Amino acid sequence: MSGKNMASSWQDLIPIELLTEIYKYLPRCDRLSCSMVCQMWKEALNRKSLWKKIVLCIDKDFLGVKVDISYRIQTKLEKLVFHNTNLPKTECLKILDACMGSRNTVEYLEIHNYFYNFNTAFDTDEFVDYLRKFAYLKELKVDYFIFSANKVIDTIAENGRNHLKSVEIFIDETDIHSSIVPDRKWRKLKKCCPKVKVSISIKNICHYEQIRFIFLMKNIPLNSFSMHIGSKYNQKRSRSFEETLTHLLGNYWKTLEFINLDIKNNKENIDDLLFQIVRNCPRLKRFLFDGIINEDMNVLCEICRYKQTARGKLFYNL
Repeated sequence: MSGKNMASSWQDLIPIELLTEIYKYLPRCDRLSCSMVCQMWKEALNRKSLWKKIVLCIDKDFLGVKVDISYRIQTKLEKLVFHNTNLPKTECLKILDACMGSRNTVEYLEIHNYFYNFNTAFDTDEFVDYLRKFAYLKELKVDYFIFSANKVIDTIAENGRNHLKSVEIFIDETDIHSSIVPDRKWRKLKKCCPKVKVSISIKNICHYEQIRFIFLMKNIPLNSFSMHIGSKYNQKRSRSFEETLTHLLGNYWKTLEFINLDIKNNKENIDDLLFQIVRNCPRLKRFLFDGIINEDMNVLCEICRYKQTARGKLFYNL
């Protein structure tokens, strides 16, 4: 038997179900390489059981590999994730178009840390059209520059009736000059999706004037607020955490359930505000604080005393 026939024989002897199981343990780029061996191996890659979730990471999945993935035949996708996807606009739209066979089954869409410019695929009318076709989304996680783009929140509100439960918005230093989502659009979202919970996660922004645009949007149904900053930022001037926390408490005290303040070496005395947040947010369930409090530890004593008398459960970590 020739070498060619032997190769053909052992490939054909592997059941397609076994190949599919093997593919589950392989990285995306190795799956693609295996699919080029023969027709049967390609068919194994297209089995629907492999494609409940798609996570696109440019540095892992497409570096040196031609973007030519046959998602189009998949009709049962549930999750679609773009992480650091610095593909050309046409390629991003091509992938979204290929996923339209699953437009009635995708429940989770995440687009985060996209290295964008002003010609990004996620800031176009074409993207809004694709977003509109995902009619059964339950969870949406996006960078703020996408969320604040024209028609995006309207599309989310109109599509999300009786389905949408969670919207998480990521904000970083690139968003400080982004447009503000008008209050009327937040009111529309709350009216169309009364059960939706909004989370805001801020990274690498520390000064109040850089994030004050958030607090101008008073009708956000804000459920979760997180702020993560390091110690490298300019501390010669006040970061105005007092302003940040005052507006956070003043605008969203009725809806907040989770707060995470990772603010490191804060020089301001915000002990009173920390206690006010614990005392005045009736839905608050979890409060994490990584920062500096007064040496007398009075705020901890106050919180502990309050927790003993307060109704409900509160987890805190200071």
